[in-house]
Amino acid sequence: CESESGGALYFQDGSSKGGESVSIANSTFINCFARGGEGYAISSRSYSFVIDDCSFKGHKKSTHPSAQFQNNNIIYFGYVKIDDDGHFESPLYLNRNIFEDNSGVTSIKVELVSSFKLPQSISLTGCKFLNYDDLDNDKPCIDIDEITPSNDFNLVDIEFTNITNTHCIYGTHAENYPMSNIMSCKFTNIFYQAKTTEFCGA
Repeated sequence: CESESGGALYFQDGSSKGGESVSIANSTFINCFARGGEGYAISSRSYSFVIDDCSFKGHKKSTHPSAQFQNNNIIYFGYVKIDDDGHFESPLYLNRNIFEDNSGVTSIKVELVSSFKLPQSISLTGCKFLNYDDLDNDKPCIDIDEITPSNDFNLVDIEFTNITNTHCIYGTHAENYPMSNIMSCKFTNIFYQAKTTEFCGA
C-alpha cells in the first residue's frame, strides 16, 4: 500500500461530537509506505485511537525511492493527532501489537494539540519488537521524544528481540514525562554499535 499520508489507512479530522473514533484490530500491515512520511501504515486525526492485536511487518525506509526526500524526523508506522478539546481525557492505547522485520521506521508519533488538558494516559502494552536492524542508528523502536508530553506514559510487558544498531527505547526529555513507567519489559539479543557521540544501550 502507498499514499501521501497513511500508507494503508487515513482518517481525517474527527470530533467527539460526531463520534469519529478509531479502533483497529486483528489487522496486518506489510511494507506500507507514505510518500510524505506521515504514517507509513496509519494516519489518524480522530479524537480517540486504539490499535489492538495488529502486525506491522517488513517496513524499510530505504527500499522506497522517494524516501531520500523525506524529513528523517517524520517516519512512523502510525501518526496520531488529536485536537478535540472536549475529549482530551480519553487515553490512547496500543495493545498486543507486533512490529517485525522493520528498519528505519519508528513505531508511532502522537501529537496532541489542546488548550484544555492533556490525556490521562498513553499506554503501549504487550507489544513485541522483533528483528530490527537500522544501520543509520537513527530510528529507535520507541522514540518517547516523538510523543507529546502526557500525564501518564506507560510501557508494560514489551518484548524486544534481535534488535541491532538501534535503540529499543529512546528519550532525551525526561522532564516531559514525570509519570513514566517501564514495567515487566524483556530485552533479548540487543546489539548497538554506537557512533562516537551517541547514547548507548537499550
